Amino acid sequence: MGSVFVYALFFLSCILALTMPPLGCAAFYFFNLLDPAWNWRWDIPQDPGFQKWIAIAILLGFVAHQGWRTTISRTSFMTLGLLATFVLLCYISGANSAYPAKSTLYLDMLWRIALIVAISLLLIADEKRAAILATGSVLGQAYNSFQINLEYLQIGYCRYASMSDWGLKGLDNNGYSILTIPVLALSIATALSPWKWWIRSLAIGVCLMQLHQLMLLESRGSMLGALLTLAIAIWYCPKSMMTNTMLLVGALLVSFLAGPPVIREFTSVFASDGNLDVSAESRFHLWKAGAAIMWDYPFLGVGPGCSASFVPLYYNYAALQADNEKALHNLFFEIMCENGVFTGLIYLAFFLLPWSTVWLNRRRFLSDNPRQCTLALGVIAGIPGYFLASMFSSGTLIESSYLLPIIGCALLSIKPPQTTIAMVEEE
Repeated sequence: MGSVFVYALFFLSCILALTMPPLGCAAFYFFNLLDPAWNWRWDIPQDPGFQKWIAIAILLGFVAHQGWRTTISRTSFMTLGLLATFVLLCYISGANSAYPAKSTLYLDMLWRIALIVAISLLLIADEKRAAILATGSVLGQAYNSFQINLEYLQIGYCRYASMSDWGLKGLDNNGYSILTIPVLALSIATALSPWKWWIRSLAIGVCLMQLHQLMLLESRGSMLGALLTLAIAIWYCPKSMMTNTMLLVGALLVSFLAGPPVIREFTSVFASDGNLDVSAESRFHLWKAGAAIMWDYPFLGVGPGCSASFVPLYYNYAALQADNEKALHNLFFEIMCENGVFTGLIYLAFFLLPWSTVWLNRRRFLSDNPRQCTLALGVIAGIPGYFLASMFSSGTLIESSYLLPIIGCALLSIKPPQTTIAMVEEE
């Protein structure tokens, strides 16, 4: 039955992409986060090409419906320009790559991701479409969180904590945890926005599964990112008796889920220099190596996807030979070492432009409108959380990291109420 369900959902997604491209974008990210080729791997081929065919259907629907005619905000145009500039600079860096084959593989994945992001920026241009995108993303990732938690209850441990190729995405525990952070931000935002009690209760259930998944995966950086996301969401969310009750219940349940091993793993982040474990201590040496590579190749970097090959030349570690590779485990060092400092700043601006604009307009969005409140709160809290988690791993090729800028731009494309305009004119 699993294959029937997945293929039926796939064909429906393709039809939606052809007839209603914005819904096709939501279906694309839903399939990406659901990862059916992994969750139903005993029923369907390992490489069914779901995302590829949905992407083709989106592109055809976009052209047929002249999606470029959609009215979007100036911020959306600027964000789209930043994305295009980032990809262009990566290609320029790739032309001077130290390892052309690796750069070609990296860029082949990057342009595909960027194309869907660009189309989404043009098509997801109101709160309804953004809400569908957010809901589809949360549901897709929630199923994986459920399966990870269920397996833990069945076998007594989480095998994904030590896997280096989670699912068919090739992610390790840190990578999949970073993938979760933007979606977790939307779940938290739903629980703290003025929805009906049963919607908020369902959102809390999803949040608990996602948070417990992060605990099971033992990714300390993502735990820090999740805490920052939660703290910002609590600070900015509209306060009410219902919200305070939800926070109290959630805090009690999280404290129940976080057992001694999780607390010990998380608190090791704050250990003194002499008490850091090998993994935590190596991060500082890797960042030092990244700074040295960036200093030596500041303009175009060493080539997209090539930084791991240069780390052994700068990282003085006896077990790491010159012909080995070692990832920098830091998103910002990785981008700047591979593509140049300016390219890294463009990447940051892609996220910070919609984030800062939504934050400056937070009084408009964090109101009694539950959809706008959820989307704005997810953007405001989620992007800083994603950045913090990414200081301990990398996610430029993780599709979910681009969800929040898309949603932020969608919010900014909504025309403000006439009353707001009148008040501004009077002032």
